[in-house]
Amino acid sequence: MELDLLLDIGNTRSKWITTLANTLDSFTIVQEGIINNAELVEQIPVQFSPSFVLNQQQIIKNIYCTCVGPSELLKTWKNHFPNTNFNLLRGDTIVPSLQNNYLNPAELGTDRLAGMIGASTLHPNKNILIVASGTATTIDYLQSGSIFMGGWIIPGFDLMLKSLGKSTANLPLLEANQLLKESSNNPSAKAQRISQLALGKSTKDAIEMGVILSTLGAIQLAINQINQIEMILLTGGNAPLLESYLLPILNGYKVKSEPNLILIGINSWRLNKKESCL
Repeated sequence: MELDLLLDIGNTRSKWITTLANTLDSFTIVQEGIINNAELVEQIPVQFSPSFVLNQQQIIKNIYCTCVGPSELLKTWKNHFPNTNFNLLRGDTIVPSLQNNYLNPAELGTDRLAGMIGASTLHPNKNILIVASGTATTIDYLQSGSIFMGGWIIPGFDLMLKSLGKSTANLPLLEANQLLKESSNNPSAKAQRISQLALGKSTKDAIEMGVILSTLGAIQLAINQINQIEMILLTGGNAPLLESYLLPILNGYKVKSEPNLILIGINSWRLNKKESCL
């Protein structure tokens, strides 16, 4: 079985999916996984060797990739698949279905570009605000499902939490996954506090609420400024946390989470490249 590997190399982790190589009309997920970038050298053989080395009937034919992390990460992946055809999406890659209005497209993060391709694939002709919540939080506007109008980049939850914890002497060091766990345990209480813009009654709560409110405020201001949004599409590792707070306060807006948005975009780019070669 010949497979294509779809690979999203972020700042913190790499997310991958394998799909059938010889098809133009399907996005069949054969296998999938996530690897922390700090563990790439050890974990790539662990995740791939059982299926792709021992079982020679499964072969990675092509790799389609985005990379916003250091170039060493991309090199690590290439070293593990030295005989595989590597296709790297770039910010200035021409995508026929997408009009890129960035002043210098080469500066555009390829994860953002892939996210917009994915949004256009899933929701054509819609005015979509795409919010990717990872190491950084990006907020991008896709008009009519095909025109990238621009966007904003702000620190992600963990960057803000770590900055406060490490740069100040008396504040605790918190992590976004702690907030997600607490929100999951008591979502109604959290949502009520956010909707009432509650003041933190402890240092921990003050940090937590401040970090979340700063992100929600940026999204709300983006919605108010654009004033044409039909859908808010969330992706990234911290999207579940963001969604738990957005849903109660954005009445009238369709909020949808799509964990594989970037990989869906990479797949659409892959299919377009294959079609252009026929």
